Amino acid sequence: RLFDPAIMGCIVANVLFMAAGWHGEPDAWSRTTQDISFAFTLVFMLEFVLKLAALGPREYWSSAWNRFDFVIVAGSAVVDLAFSLFRGASFVRVLRLFRVTRMFRLIRSLKSLKALFQTLLVSLPAFWNVGA
Repeated sequence: RLFDPAIMGCIVANVLFMAAGWHGEPDAWSRTTQDISFAFTLVFMLEFVLKLAALGPREYWSSAWNRFDFVIVAGSAVVDLAFSLFRGASFVRVLRLFRVTRMFRLIRSLKSLKALFQTLLVSLPAFWNVGA
């Protein structure tokens, strides 16, 4: 009962910490937010392992949301690793944007937001007609 709300709370907290950065922020704050992001990645990896163990591989991988979650978690782990190895590289700063996709995991739990997101996906092809 508490597992999903706890994970959703972690996602919200993680997004808030990602939004707390600014240009020219002190190195100590940058390191702190990076460490917190790494800790959240570990929490999300643990979530993956626990859900895989509880549901079994067949049921876990049959859900599109679980596959989406896995891609986000695996991508976040790669981004965190790249950021720790190549801290000053500009391509790593671009990769950090990938971590924002964690917030899309909230869509699964909020029914009204899920409906809005599905409406957006259905209407996206029509935007090409507007721009043409």
